[in-house]
Amino acid sequence: MHPHISNRFYLRGAGALLLMLPLSANSIRLLRAPVQAQAGRAARLRSTPDSLSSDKKAAIKRVLGLSKQGRVCKNLIDLKLDGASLEEVVAGVKRMLPSASLIVAVRSAQPVSVSLDLKQTRVGDVLSHVAALAGCKLFVRANGLIIAPQTQLTEFELKDFRERRGGDWLQCTEAGGGKWAINSRGNQLFTEAIAKEVAGTGSPSGLIKTTFGKFSPDSQAILREMVASLNEKPSANPRQQPLHLNASSAVHIEISAPQTVSVRFPSTQANR
Repeated sequence: MHPHISNRFYLRGAGALLLMLPLSANSIRLLRAPVQAQAGRAARLRSTPDSLSSDKKAAIKRVLGLSKQGRVCKNLIDLKLDGASLEEVVAGVKRMLPSASLIVAVRSAQPVSVSLDLKQTRVGDVLSHVAALAGCKLFVRANGLIIAPQTQLTEFELKDFRERRGGDWLQCTEAGGGKWAINSRGNQLFTEAIAKEVAGTGSPSGLIKTTFGKFSPDSQAILREMVASLNEKPSANPRQQPLHLNASSAVHIEISAPQTVSVRFPSTQANR
C-alpha cells in the first residue's frame, strides 16, 4: 500500500486500526491488530541509537506539548455554574479534569458573570466562548493555554502562531476551523526520531521485535503520543479496548523499503 501524502492522521482497514503518518522523505505506519508471524530478518534495537539534533529534539518537545494541550481542550465535561466569573469558570473546568492537566494564563479579561449548564462539551469550546464574553480568545500553546485579547500576546507568542505552532482554539482543525492543526508538524519529526533509533543513518530492512521499555525516553514519549492518537480514533470494533503502554508492551518496527517504517502494537500482547 502506498501511503497517501498528508499532514493529517488517517484511519484505515477493517478488523484492524491502521494509523498512517506519511511524509515526503520518510513514512511511518502505526498498526494495532492481532499480528501474524511474519517472515524476514528480526533485529534488535540499536544499543546506541543515533541522536537527533538539539533543534529537532526541541521541536519534538514543542509538538508533544501542543498535542497534550490540544487533548486537554478536546476533553468532554459536564459543567453547571451560576453567576460565575471567568476565573470561576476556569476553576470549575479544572475541577473536572485530572490534577494539573489544565494550565491557563488569563490576561486583561473584562469582568463577566455567566451561568452554565453544559453536558459533554469540549473544554476548549467552554473556555473559548466564555473568553469571548470577556473580550478575549483562547489560544493554545505547547506549554499551556492563554485567555487574552490578541493585543496582549507577546511578540514571541505571535511568532509561534504565525508559524502555526499553536493559535486560536476555534481556528484549529480539531475544533472545526482550518487555519492550523495541532498535529501538523509532528509527523516528520516523529518519523525521523523512530527511524534513527531503530535503523541509524543507514537504510537496512527487516523486522525489529522489541518492547516499549527498551526505547529511549524520548522515543517512549513519541510512542505514547502515537498510541494516544490511535486511541482517539473511532474503532470498527466497539469492543476494542484502548491501548496502554508499559515496559513489557510489544512494539514491532518493520523497515520494508528505504525510508519506510511501520510501527505495530500487537494486540495479542499485554498492552492493557
